[in-house]
Amino acid sequence: MYDKIVFLVSSLSQPRAIRRVESIAALGYEVEVYGYDRVQYNCNKFSVKIPVTILGQMSKGDGYLEKIRTVKRDIARVVKEHKGQSCLYYSFGYFESIFLRLKGVPYAYEISDIAYGFPSFGKARPLLRAIDRNLVKNAQFTLLTSEGFKGFLNQPKARFIVQPNKVNRKIIGVERKPLNLKDDHFIFSFVGSIRYASMMRFARTIGKYFPQHEFHFHGVANVESTQKAIDDMMELYPNIKLFGDFKNPDDFEHIYNSVDVVVVTYGVESLNETILDPNKLYEGIFFCRPLIATKGTFLAEQIESYGCGISIDSSTEEAIRDSLRLLTIEQLNNISRKEYEIEREEVFDSMDNLSTLLEEICKKRKN
Repeated sequence: MYDKIVFLVSSLSQPRAIRRVESIAALGYEVEVYGYDRVQYNCNKFSVKIPVTILGQMSKGDGYLEKIRTVKRDIARVVKEHKGQSCLYYSFGYFESIFLRLKGVPYAYEISDIAYGFPSFGKARPLLRAIDRNLVKNAQFTLLTSEGFKGFLNQPKARFIVQPNKVNRKIIGVERKPLNLKDDHFIFSFVGSIRYASMMRFARTIGKYFPQHEFHFHGVANVESTQKAIDDMMELYPNIKLFGDFKNPDDFEHIYNSVDVVVVTYGVESLNETILDPNKLYEGIFFCRPLIATKGTFLAEQIESYGCGISIDSSTEEAIRDSLRLLTIEQLNNISRKEYEIEREEVFDSMDNLSTLLEEICKKRKN
């Protein structure tokens, strides 16, 4: 059994990583965290009770190969520092897991997206997937935030836990307020890291064709070109607004109660987007805000299952426009009321499965 869990985090402000580490520490395990300051979007921080070592800064402008070299060097350093200790290394990233595997140390692997699932990796994807299948096969366990990843990796010899990125239990007592729309004025919103072209397309459609509605971005653009595109849209269309970064989950009540519809139109052009099961689904349900997804995605299947929104063709502005013209006040209010009937426990994070597994392989702290 391992005496300590050493977490390797690509971004020290990533809410999911913070919640995972703090939840495991709360179960009684000794933990350490090593990771990178991503320069922007730093309003989310680890508890002062968690020992955190900043390995350095890694900004969005850094080259891809340079990032890989940095991760390789730092993994070697962390493993060397813990030589002779009984540690389980817990990786939140693809390349972190590769270098842990090469070092021959025991590791757990958490997958929240497919790092090579974007179109630019098309030709290299078979090789990268083969490496990934080897990583999950040799991990102590692999935690997946989407059932869709399990089907994609298709590795029967792996030890998988599927644990969707549900809502932080810190806000489980927040009052839920179903919509009661009366006017043809809807506020559409995307909440999170702004990096997908499909979300930009949706916002542009609202700006161009629906001056009676609004589109709100809550989050930070991950690259300068995306930020410039948002700035250009806001200059052209006064009904598009950017509110910047936020604290997860502290700011959720204010954010979700200020909008009417949650936009999660991840595109089908990217493998990664097609099989995501994002936190926005569960946040939207909890705050009783209807969701709009893209047909043909795993998320659209989830939304249909819960009855918490609609799916559309989001491939062009014209297709989005035609779908939104059919959206009615009554339809949105009805979906919101249906979301209110979903038990809150259904959408909140649970440590039960992971807790049971950790008890098998790790020792808790001695009191």
